[in-house]
Amino acid sequence: MSLEILDFPAAPIDRNLIPTRPFDYPKSWTRGTLKEEDFLYSIPEGCLDELHGVVESLRRDPLPTLVLRPEMFDLAACRSFMTDVGRTLTEGTGCAVLDRLPIDQYSRDEAVAVYWLLGSLIAQPVAQKWNGLMIYDVRDTGAKHGIGVRGSTTNAELNFHTDNSYALMPPHIIGLLCCQTALEGGKSKLLSWRTVYNELLERCPHLLPRAFETFLYDRNNEHRSDAPKVMRKAPLNIKDDDIQVYFSLTGIQDGHAMTGQEIDEDGQELLRAMKDIVADPEMCVELQFEPGQIQLINNRVIGHARTGFKDNPDPDRKRHLVRLWFRGEGRISYDG
Repeated sequence: MSLEILDFPAAPIDRNLIPTRPFDYPKSWTRGTLKEEDFLYSIPEGCLDELHGVVESLRRDPLPTLVLRPEMFDLAACRSFMTDVGRTLTEGTGCAVLDRLPIDQYSRDEAVAVYWLLGSLIAQPVAQKWNGLMIYDVRDTGAKHGIGVRGSTTNAELNFHTDNSYALMPPHIIGLLCCQTALEGGKSKLLSWRTVYNELLERCPHLLPRAFETFLYDRNNEHRSDAPKVMRKAPLNIKDDDIQVYFSLTGIQDGHAMTGQEIDEDGQELLRAMKDIVADPEMCVELQFEPGQIQLINNRVIGHARTGFKDNPDPDRKRHLVRLWFRGEGRISYDG
């Protein structure tokens, strides 16, 4: 019995609209061209003062993080700061590191609350699982990465991917707050999908149309129990003369394995080319998270990965990131 497949609701791409000119900096970058001042932001003192005020307010009158909205507090400096950060995410390099929250002065819940508010100044926080989970702890649970298991629950190395690539409405912005680093490894890796596109354009332009055609994706069990477990979707889309990328090599391979449908020859060649391109260390930057730092990426144009890691045996010192997803469209539910 064949598996039911959910079709992603998108119109076929007009091949005449596929970009034929390479993207330029700052939208396209490599390890050698990315300038630190174009992605690293020191959180201004005025902004930190406002966040301290939020924490003091919540200590006096506690509220759950999920109900907090920026308009509930005086955040003028934060709003100005995050407007600049948001511009970088949408018009610039597509990634930003905010350095940093004084989490040694806050409880874990207080740190997450101010992180939630900062991100909310860019877009609406949205559910990260079908069951409505909004705040996601990235920790090794001892699980083994495989079909139906999110890599974020393991200590395995993760390949470059788009978060929630297999969903109906993937998040626009991904946030990660570092609470605790690993004993060894666990470095964050970022690359520009536009640079990958430039490389495809130069190396194998005949394959580009295939990137705008569909593959099968494992949906990682994030759906109703009676819903299709696999989605048919194209890795690349076009919007406003720019590309949007929904890529997960593992998700595609698992989706085809689950259905027993082989990937066509052009599709296999495209995936091999993309795998070779992203394997070049010059294509990406490698960042070591520090406690209190916040990483924000535009999930549609930045690919992210992670090196494998070894945790501290002390349970209180195990690697711990808090992830938030943000979207400027649709509802706050998982499928938008």
